Amino acid sequence: YDKLEFFRTGLQSDVNVSVSGGTSNINYFVSGGVLNQTGITPLESFGRRSFRSNINAKVTERFSILASGTFVNSGGRRNQRGSNISGIMLGLLRTSPTFDNTNGNGSSAVTDLTTYQLPDGSQRSYRAGVYDNPYWTVAKNPSFDDVNRFIGNFQFTYDATEWLEIKGVYGYDRFTDSRKIGFDLNSATNPNGVVIDRDESNVDVTNQLLLLFNKDLSEKLNLGATVGYDFYRNRRLTRRTDGFLLSIPGFFHVSNTASQTNQEIYEQRDLRAALSQVSLGYDDLLFINGAFRNDWSSTLPRDNNSFQSYSVGGSLVFSELFDNEDSFFNYGKLRSSWGKTGNDADIFATETYYDPGNADGDGFIEGNVFPVFSTVAFERAALLGNNAIVPEETTEFEIGSEFRFFDSRLTLDVTYYSKETVDQIIQVTQPATTGFTNRIINAGTISNKGWEITTNIVPVRTSDFEWSMDVKNTMFENEVEELVEGNEPIHLNGFPSTSSRAVPGESFGAIFGTRWLRDENGNQLVDDNGLALADPESGVIGDPIPDFTVGMRQSFKYKNLRLTTLFDMRVGGDVWCGTCVILDYFGVSQTTADLRNSTYVVNGVRQSDGQPNTTEVAYADPTGGLGANRWVRYGFGGVSEDYVYDGSFFKLREVALTYNLPSRFTQQIGLSNASFTIAGRNLLLVTDYPGIDPETNLTGDSNGIGLDYFNQPFTSSYSIGVNLTF
Repeated sequence: YDKLEFFRTGLQSDVNVSVSGGTSNINYFVSGGVLNQTGITPLESFGRRSFRSNINAKVTERFSILASGTFVNSGGRRNQRGSNISGIMLGLLRTSPTFDNTNGNGSSAVTDLTTYQLPDGSQRSYRAGVYDNPYWTVAKNPSFDDVNRFIGNFQFTYDATEWLEIKGVYGYDRFTDSRKIGFDLNSATNPNGVVIDRDESNVDVTNQLLLLFNKDLSEKLNLGATVGYDFYRNRRLTRRTDGFLLSIPGFFHVSNTASQTNQEIYEQRDLRAALSQVSLGYDDLLFINGAFRNDWSSTLPRDNNSFQSYSVGGSLVFSELFDNEDSFFNYGKLRSSWGKTGNDADIFATETYYDPGNADGDGFIEGNVFPVFSTVAFERAALLGNNAIVPEETTEFEIGSEFRFFDSRLTLDVTYYSKETVDQIIQVTQPATTGFTNRIINAGTISNKGWEITTNIVPVRTSDFEWSMDVKNTMFENEVEELVEGNEPIHLNGFPSTSSRAVPGESFGAIFGTRWLRDENGNQLVDDNGLALADPESGVIGDPIPDFTVGMRQSFKYKNLRLTTLFDMRVGGDVWCGTCVILDYFGVSQTTADLRNSTYVVNGVRQSDGQPNTTEVAYADPTGGLGANRWVRYGFGGVSEDYVYDGSFFKLREVALTYNLPSRFTQQIGLSNASFTIAGRNLLLVTDYPGIDPETNLTGDSNGIGLDYFNQPFTSSYSIGVNLTF
């Protein structure tokens, strides 16, 4: 039985049609697209329908308008994943190799009820439903979403004079997101069954009114300036109903539940700003610019809701100082800038609010969220607001240069930047005895420094063949320089035993967890039996920030044929493999299979006398009970430090081969252009990291990084594309 046969090959079709045209005064564009996709897990699907149109009209010689609109409907059926006892990866990987999740049904397992359900209706799973059988998850715990989104934009431009332009912009972005999530009777997450209906509507409105000035003050001197008003408004309404205790299995409707709780959240945010910018250029040689912006935010305290952003910069195209027409060096520029940027808080940060009351259960009796039993109750939120917070402030300095050689066949762009953020607004934990578990504060100081080097090379260029190469190198480091006293370290994301935290003197997002006990010289300590000792205090065990990254795109063009490749490389950056530690704990990993009958010697010193350890111990000694098992001895989750790995990798991100049909053929069949593309993505991964993928992250796009815990595997994809232009 191969548990990975659970996964499927997903298929995707994507068809897009567009029409464009116009006259000297009016231009239009209309497009539509249909995408259908099946996932890599059974019953998973996604679809998208989109329509877009825009028109650009010159109403008079001085007045023009641009209007555009896009509508997208998307959604499908999703499956549970991640750190979730109903998640696919937990039920799949934690199952013993001797237990066949398919019950012998092979490729038809998902459609055969005997795969995951016993005759009495209970779940057929390893460990009797502690984790859901992955086939039960996809068949019995569905999640659906239906998203409708409209994005509209209107802008006008009026040329008041040859040097003054008035521009107005109105943007409207609205989406509705309807979701239904079900957990059937006898599911691990909730054995009594749950239905969740969640509807969200969101509206973003943006307005801009700008005066743009651009005038040549002399033959060599040019002045540009912008003055304007900027407005942003967000309104979001979320309604959620949770229904508990299903009566009819598999019928996910709130009318089929014994009790319900309701939640309604209304969020609003306004941001207004006055802005200005001025630039001065001299003879295409010297450029100086400055900008100032003042924002007023509704999410900050009323008496301190204003913050400023300003910057100055300049550049010198020094190649203009000498005649380089016949030189191998044809362009050179130096640039530098300095600026400060303000930032506001999340909504509801300044006040302490009340939430619906919650009467927790005891593990045998279901909990209740009010209103319940015809009673309405509220309780103070566990998050303490702060009406004394001040805006965040980031100061950034950047210096760079650009060089072009051999008729721009070799270009080099080098940038160094240094950024410091003070008064970051974040949530921190505090003792529950205060009546709150978290509070909002201005936390401290964080710095970021780094280099970015971009090189573009065309090694070969002939009438029929061209080879070009783009290489980008990045090196950066960030550091938490200071935190508010009494709030060190700050938990950003993760688990109590292993997490991503802000720790003074360490990288932001440092991996923090349990670790081995060491002496003052860094030697690992063992007891007199040769067993490693765990430190009673947790600490920093890894740095998720890489030493450097390299990306390289190459293009080879021969007549009408083009081959492109994209490689990525990362050196350094630690990752905690939580999946590895749990699979070792349950004894279902290849590591435990290979080593369970072997012995090892801890490379350390004895705590009792400081002498080097030479005692050989067994990985797993059945006569000694669980305490004699290397992977169980330190409890569920083990010692976190033991499962932090180097996340370096080399990836072949993409390969694409495109053929453009010669014009002599396209003209004969009524086409102006036709091309055919064969492409593949994520085709090769070279790494020593033992988990799913060194780029995976349990908490997604968040402050928490470097955490791998039963995450869904990445996918390789292959595609064939046809592009026809009439």
